[in-house]
Amino acid sequence: MFMVVGMSTQEAAEPFAGWSDALKAEFAANTRNGGVGMELVDENKHARVWKICIPPGERCAAHRHVLDYFWICTSGGKARSHFEDGSTRYPEYGVGEYCALWFDEGESMQHDLENIGDEDLVFITVEYLASANDPLPLD
Repeated sequence: MFMVVGMSTQEAAEPFAGWSDALKAEFAANTRNGGVGMELVDENKHARVWKICIPPGERCAAHRHVLDYFWICTSGGKARSHFEDGSTRYPEYGVGEYCALWFDEGESMQHDLENIGDEDLVFITVEYLASANDPLPLD
């Protein structure tokens, strides 16, 4: 996996530290969840465009990225994100911050996203359907 633009983040030291049994079960149940956003705004032969709007204290459930994609944060804010390797990160997003990720064949990333700030956390995510991996099914 190659990340073009990084983001400032703090990471918890111990894998799975603070993870509840319910969170671990959610990750296990969503290993093939291709719904990487909350609202699929558009899908065509080239891309899927998602909107993610997370109110304070709410989350976007665990999902898996297999397609090359980028996101743009349109609101700024603070988040907590758990990853399948047991890491927990605490990124702070600025308005207009973006990140692009590419996956080689067979590579992927599973994570969730929780808004731990005081305002809605809003992203636009664009997945490229012409990627090294086939898209996961959407529920």
